[in-house]
Formats: sequence, C-alpha cells, structure tokens
Amino acid sequence: MNGEVKRPLSVWITQILVLFTLIPGIGLTILHLFECFLPMTATVCWSPQGAIEILSANTFLLMLVLTFWGLQKRKQYGKWLGIIVLTVLTIALLLRSEYLQVIYRFILFGQQIPPPPYYGWKGLAASYSYGYSSYSDLATKVLFELLVRGSLILVMVNLAIGKSVQRFLSRSQPIPKPLAKKNSAPIQSPKAQATHRKRMKQMD
Repeated sequence: MNGEVKRPLSVWITQILVLFTLIPGIGLTILHLFECFLPMTATVCWSPQGAIEILSANTFLLMLVLTFWGLQKRKQYGKWLGIIVLTVLTIALLLRSEYLQVIYRFILFGQQIPPPPYYGWKGLAASYSYGYSSYSDLATKVLFELLVRGSLILVMVNLAIGKSVQRFLSRSQPIPKPLAKKNSAPIQSPKAQATHRKRMKQMD
C-alpha cells in the first residue's frame, strides 16, 4: 500500500462536465472568431458588444481550463473554480427549463400561467415540443426539472466540504517505512555473534 488517495466521484463528475463544456465552447469560439473576418459579420463582431461577448467567452474558457488542470494536479484553486463552474452550469440549466420559465414569469412578472392543455415547440427549427395537460402535470414536471437540473448542487456541496475531496487535495504522501528504535542493537551476522559471545566469556 502506497498511501495514494483515490479521486473522489465529485471530482470525476466536475472534470467530465468541464470537458463536455470546454470542447464545444472552443469550437464555437473558433467559429465566432472566423466570422469576425467575414465582410457581412465583421462590423457586428468588432462592435463593443461583440468584443465584450468574445472577451467573456474566452475568460470562461480559460476558467474551465484552469479548473480541469487544478483538479488534475490536486490544487485548492481547482476546487473553488470547480464550485464556480458548477454554480454557473446549475443556474443555466434551471433558467433554460421551459416548465420553470412558466413559474419564473408568474412569480417575477405576474404573467398568468397558460391554462392547460398547453403545448409549444422549442429548439432549432422547432425540433422538440413541451407542454402539460393539467396543472398537476405541470407541478410534476416542475418538480422533476428541479430534481434533475438541481442535482449538481449535491456535487457542488461534496466538492466544497467533502472529506474525501479534502484528503484528495491534501496530496497525501506514501506511508513511510517504520524506523528502527534508537536503543535497539544492530543486526549482526552469526559469525559476529559467536565472536561477541567468545569475548564475553574471556571477560568473565
């Protein structure tokens, strides 16, 4: 046994989510930068709003890289950056839920909840539908969305205060070999022991 601490599950989940966010993000950023050199989109890209968007996207990508690297190298900053990333992802998931948006608009802006049955289409070219057949159906779907999309909070809490994460980040060293006692006699060969006994007899 070498004393090595295994990587906790919350660290694995955080690193996987970071990779799944980082790889498409790099592709979209490269595509966006390519559009900056096209005549039709260059004006919008180099406008103040476009420059702020590019800077924000690159800052977030840099934070993702530092998060993955920090957790890989067992650094404390990797844990705290991971908590920030998980917080951003959790908020984004909760805000993008169609069913939760109905509740948000009702609570924040006083908009009436569409009476059931209610169905709509979302996504690119209306690729998927959503809706509910009754208010109880809406409540069930809202609860389901909260449990699924908010499950990252559990990962976040474990990453923040989990003992296994603390042991993992402490960079535990291999268990040292036990040292010999100072007062213990050195190990002698049989020949040396016989010579020692012979000398003791001569002294007597």
